[in-house]
Amino acid sequence: MLFERVRAGLVVIVSLMIALHAGDSEAFFRHLCHGEVGVGRIDPIVTPGKASAHCHGIHGAQNMALDVDYNTLLASDCTSCSVRQDKSAYWSPYLYFKHANGTLELVPKSGGLTVYYFTERPADRPDDAIVAFPPGFRMVAGNNMKRAFYNGTANQVQPPYKDTWTQHDIEQQAIMEYALGFNCLHYNAGYNEDSLARHGLPAKSLIDNNCTDGVRAEIMFPSCWNGRDLDTENHADHVAYPPMLRNGPCPSGFDTRLPPLFFETIYWTPLFKGMEGEYIFANGDPTGFGYHADFINGWEDGVLQAAIDNTECTHPNSSGEQSACPVLDIKPDEEIVNCKMNIPEVLQAEQVNYVATFPGDVGIYRGPEYAPVPGKPVETSSIEPTVISSGPTASPTSTADPSPVNDTTISTIAPTTSADVSSTAGSSTLTPWTYYHVDGNKTTEVVVFQTVVTVTVGPSLVGEATSTAPFANSTEPTGPVKRRRHGHGRVHV
Repeated sequence: MLFERVRAGLVVIVSLMIALHAGDSEAFFRHLCHGEVGVGRIDPIVTPGKASAHCHGIHGAQNMALDVDYNTLLASDCTSCSVRQDKSAYWSPYLYFKHANGTLELVPKSGGLTVYYFTERPADRPDDAIVAFPPGFRMVAGNNMKRAFYNGTANQVQPPYKDTWTQHDIEQQAIMEYALGFNCLHYNAGYNEDSLARHGLPAKSLIDNNCTDGVRAEIMFPSCWNGRDLDTENHADHVAYPPMLRNGPCPSGFDTRLPPLFFETIYWTPLFKGMEGEYIFANGDPTGFGYHADFINGWEDGVLQAAIDNTECTHPNSSGEQSACPVLDIKPDEEIVNCKMNIPEVLQAEQVNYVATFPGDVGIYRGPEYAPVPGKPVETSSIEPTVISSGPTASPTSTADPSPVNDTTISTIAPTTSADVSSTAGSSTLTPWTYYHVDGNKTTEVVVFQTVVTVTVGPSLVGEATSTAPFANSTEPTGPVKRRRHGHGRVHV
């Protein structure tokens, strides 16, 4: 084993050699969901029949609703994803930018959602069958209430309310942490980070200085199923992760191997470069450790299995392009971006953008303890109310008046105007974060200490949106990164 430590400024690098998994392959196809079918407090898995606790960005079937089943999704007239035979629903909490005056603004997405369907047999289990999701199957990945990284030690903060603990939670918790990623994108630098390398949301200063092409939120779903339940009470106990996230033997009792799903959502953070404020997910999470995503299967019966079994679709050397798979009926972008769901009546008057508090009156909870369970008493005082402050130290990037969800405007993906930003006297925070870079058989652990400094924003910082459009009916943004297609030379994961 090679051990090497290099110190350069505030960056410490530790390198070690690790064994490759001989014969690993990456058969997959990229499911492109450039369109967003809706935005709102809708989550038919966790809160069926009523408004959910926080706001989600939703992709997929037009018939998505507060309560929905497989047949209802399948009857949708359209989907905001690119395969006609897939009427599934995919969603995750939206990222907001909290301005210095307290105003909360949705961070636009670049390219919508990309869903990877991995279809290769694990190198150590080449005879394992990959089974398509059955009709009615649904699951949740991630943990909405987490606000810290699990370190495997006895002093780790445990989930609240011990009556909810299960042996499954304990065994899977450490693996689950590695299923989250927040990738700092900078294409002109000649390289990018590996997927799932950083498991928490980076500080705004690091994003401003380095992430010229935005931040990509990533999450891998469990792919081992108990072969029996289409759902469970906590929407996770019927599935489990293999020990290498998507490779390795499935845990006992979860012997049916599903195609691993991997969500990528790029948020166009350059829109807020130089502005005073912070990024917070709609569930009140500024850490990223509570990032999560949901999936309800809506594939026409037999289609996904046919794609999995077709070597033209899933060859280890395949490009991942959907067009290479003859089983899939691909739609043009015009159909994708024009597919919109009906916002439930109970939510039609709820504003989701340029708001004083998060939709659902969600408080900001920084941890490290678990966030309070909705409907349970708060056990700690670490909740920060999201109220607009009296000082007008910053403004949203648009001057549009607040309006109901069907008329809410959102700025296009375009650079803001130049800004006068100056450091002020005050404390700075030294915060460490770690990521791993894999190059061949060498893995490099990089520990970075980032300094967060308070800044004063001058009046020239406030930019105006180049255009606005009704949010529920808008097509993709028309700015300089309009629906950027992924041109990956290799798979991210």
